[in-house]
Amino acid sequence: MTLEQLNLIRKGNGQEPLTELPADLAGSGGTGGDGGSGGKTAAEIEAERKAAEEAANKGKGNGDDPTKTKTTLTDEEVLALLAERGISATSLEDLKPKPVIDPAKAAEEREAAELAFGLTKGLFTKKEYDQFNQDTQDVNKLVYDEFYAETKAGNPDMKDEDIQAEFLATFGLDKDKDSYQFKRGLKIVKERGQAIVKAKHAKIFAAKDSFDKNEQGVQATAETQRKVAAALPTYKKDVKEIVGDLKKISVKMSDDESIELDDIDDLLTGIEDDLLNPEFYTKQLSGTYDKEKIKQVVVAGFIAKNFGSLAVKTAKKYFDKHKAGTHGVPAGGTGAGKVVDMTGFTESQKTLIALNQAEAERKAAAKK
Repeated sequence: MTLEQLNLIRKGNGQEPLTELPADLAGSGGTGGDGGSGGKTAAEIEAERKAAEEAANKGKGNGDDPTKTKTTLTDEEVLALLAERGISATSLEDLKPKPVIDPAKAAEEREAAELAFGLTKGLFTKKEYDQFNQDTQDVNKLVYDEFYAETKAGNPDMKDEDIQAEFLATFGLDKDKDSYQFKRGLKIVKERGQAIVKAKHAKIFAAKDSFDKNEQGVQATAETQRKVAAALPTYKKDVKEIVGDLKKISVKMSDDESIELDDIDDLLTGIEDDLLNPEFYTKQLSGTYDKEKIKQVVVAGFIAKNFGSLAVKTAKKYFDKHKAGTHGVPAGGTGAGKVVDMTGFTESQKTLIALNQAEAERKAAAKK
């Protein structure tokens, strides 16, 4: 290998060039005419270097170095991890910064939604809504029109300018604008105008109330959906654990003996589906979620629904454990119809013996 070739490789690896070949390379080489390069050109050596570098980089990927393995989590797994740390979110979109809302634009959008709601529901007409907006923009005129009509009805010959002067005097609006009388008069006129608007446009105000209640319902539904979606990953994990715990039930026979039931998979069918029914888990997750409370309900319901089957399985396992007929009990659940001496047995054991004997009699009758 020549000094030029060596420095070309070193340069590719980000190393400083050498001024002379190392001793172990100076005297080595093949029989080629390039001083030990084995007949390879600089371009060939560079190609080999790049190939070796690509292979090395490939080895740094997911497979060769377990410490550098890149793990990709699903959105649901990320949300579950966040929930474990007390961060509630229904989707990764919830974690993005919320846009700044322009109050004026928000008010305009709400008014448009209000109008669409009322018209769609037939609560008022567009003409009535336009008149409502016009009246609310000039309540003083409503009060003056009312005063004018009442005054004219009582004194038909009174001139308009006299009515106007009396209106101003009645409410103190002919006083200095900084005076107490003027400010009080403005307040009285405003309150009276608002009362007129409310009475004149009762349909519009009723529609606004309906719109507010509808908005509150929509927001409450959205909040419930958000809360349920945020808690769902943890809930699904808990369901797996609850159903898993059901697969091995311990039945206490006496103070010193319990029977473990681990062959009840046939009785567990449908439990997980019931727990993952959207209607069921929405009720559980929309309030205060309590895993232990749900577990108690599930276990109690499971035992109540399958008590007979569980009792028979317990009796069979008990007799299998105690084998040949102690106290006159037939071995292996056989001897249907025979009288069983139950002396010395607890009430729980007597119940199980009776159930076992009834099951044996049922099977015997089925064979006939």
